[in-house]
Amino acid sequence: MKFSSKLAVFKVIILTSGISLALVTLPRFESRFLFSTFIIFLAILTVRALDIRLPDGEKAKLDSSYSITALLLLPLANALAAILAATLAWDLYQQKRVDLGGPLYNLSRATIVALSSGMWLSSQYLLPHKPGFSINFTSGQIVLVFFAGLTYFLMDLLLREVERSLRKKLPTIPLLSGSIRFFAPIYLSAIPVGVLTAIMFEPMSYYSLVIFALPLVIVHYSFVLLLDIKGTYKNTIIALTRAVELGEPNQLSHGERVAQLAVDMARELGYNSRRLESISFAALLHDIGKIGSEKEETGELKEEDVVTEQDPPHAVSGANILRQVNFLRPYAHVVAKHHLIYNPNGFTEWQHPMDARLIAVANYYDCLTTTKIVDQRLTPNQALAKIKKRAGDLDPKAIRCLASVLKKQEKIIDVRG
Repeated sequence: MKFSSKLAVFKVIILTSGISLALVTLPRFESRFLFSTFIIFLAILTVRALDIRLPDGEKAKLDSSYSITALLLLPLANALAAILAATLAWDLYQQKRVDLGGPLYNLSRATIVALSSGMWLSSQYLLPHKPGFSINFTSGQIVLVFFAGLTYFLMDLLLREVERSLRKKLPTIPLLSGSIRFFAPIYLSAIPVGVLTAIMFEPMSYYSLVIFALPLVIVHYSFVLLLDIKGTYKNTIIALTRAVELGEPNQLSHGERVAQLAVDMARELGYNSRRLESISFAALLHDIGKIGSEKEETGELKEEDVVTEQDPPHAVSGANILRQVNFLRPYAHVVAKHHLIYNPNGFTEWQHPMDARLIAVANYYDCLTTTKIVDQRLTPNQALAKIKKRAGDLDPKAIRCLASVLKKQEKIIDVRG
């Protein structure tokens, strides 16, 4: 089964399950809580404006906070109605297009997530069926609320990352694992806010929705500020990279090409956003040690442009430069080892990091396809064939990642061998 058909099957399953669950649940809507449902719908919709757009195009959402509040305060059907109404309104506002199922797909996914979480919140443990009723948590209730929040977090990420892995043809388990580690702090910030809002609903009424929105605003702007700082770091790194390439017209944007290819290869291994950022920065800086060194006039590709038994001088110099700057120090070790010959039995991950092995292959491929000597410049198919001949010196896993990326980009005709 092709990935496109797998994605279609997955979406059909989500659509069928979500619509079926919604049709069973929504008829139990209690009209006497219509006003409360409407207010919480507005709260969820408002918090959606605090979504944090990440550099890779994904979003970190904070609306899980008030979704948990809805599940705690309202009957299950009312809570689901508020969540679905907010989801639909936001999608219509953004005019979001979905490949299969249209808005129904997002509604179906929201239904599955909400009901999976809400199944823990039975009225025999909590008494949320009357807004304003005091929620007195026992130890058993605390456990149930914990599992409700955990289920919401895991189910939301599971459905999103499975769809993402099928669409982008990436391994699901590493992608999900990385996303859990990356998004956990956001959910751990948002979900307790939702629980506190529900607990304080009796003494504060609807004002609790306003008061406890403030921590969510702080979380939002903290992450936005962090992303802005990281953006500044990246621009600084790109400026350093271009300084290396001055005077070498054939090498202009070499660092950026290697970085993009290394990131694409790392995605094949299921790297999360943090690791993708790390390998991107290391790849951008892999030739930083060439600053001030003599330029090679012929443009001929040397063996040290591939791998060597010992770290070449420019790799060592580059690592020493990076160690002098706090925010660049984490990439020094990878830069030092990006020319080291592959030895599956002789080196640990620390001695020869996977990031360095990926960069070595990406660097070699770019050199082969962009070398200044036209007669030596290879096509993607020829470059891949030559790289495979050096499979004893380069990590075979990294070579397979390169082949997979080139195939997806339709740059090669055949990747057998």
